[in-house]
Amino acid sequence: SKAQIEFAQFIAPIIEENIDLDFGSYFRLALADLGTFSVVGKKNGLNGSIRFELDRPENAGLKPAFKSIEKIKKAVDAKTTQPITYADLIAIVPHFAARRQFKADNVEVGDDKNYEFLFIGTNPFLGAKIRIGRRDADGPDPEGLIPLVNGNAEDFIAWFRRMGLGPNELAALAPYIYEDRQKGIDIVAQ
Repeated sequence: SKAQIEFAQFIAPIIEENIDLDFGSYFRLALADLGTFSVVGKKNGLNGSIRFELDRPENAGLKPAFKSIEKIKKAVDAKTTQPITYADLIAIVPHFAARRQFKADNVEVGDDKNYEFLFIGTNPFLGAKIRIGRRDADGPDPEGLIPLVNGNAEDFIAWFRRMGLGPNELAALAPYIYEDRQKGIDIVAQ
């Protein structure tokens, strides 16, 4: 809705100034939160439950990203009358981190305000718009929904199918499944 977009535009600079990790760190956190989703019954998923699941083996290494999300949430909540949910921040912060990384990697020294047109999707208010309004879970999602560190290609294909995604999405997201990007790529290569 228009109100959601206006709220997102208001909080965008607050998010951008508080991002302190790379895109991959935030995206791994979002993927771990989303990874409990089941397309059958449309349950679990990107709901902020990851904050209760950080000690699970499949979520190893995600605590720094969540600490950063907590810091961003405090900054946003301090400047708004409507607190933002963890679920919303976990969903949208990777977008802003990707935009920041794209600018650092591809825009020459200077301040080119039109850089978002160089790469489709870097402007969060064009195309597929940022949507906010997710509710936070009040506890963890069930265990065993995300393949563990020693999962194989079949485990990951089954995981993505349960979420309503296919092998193409798995291949695209493989570098962000683990802290070691190559490990995810090796699984997809199987």
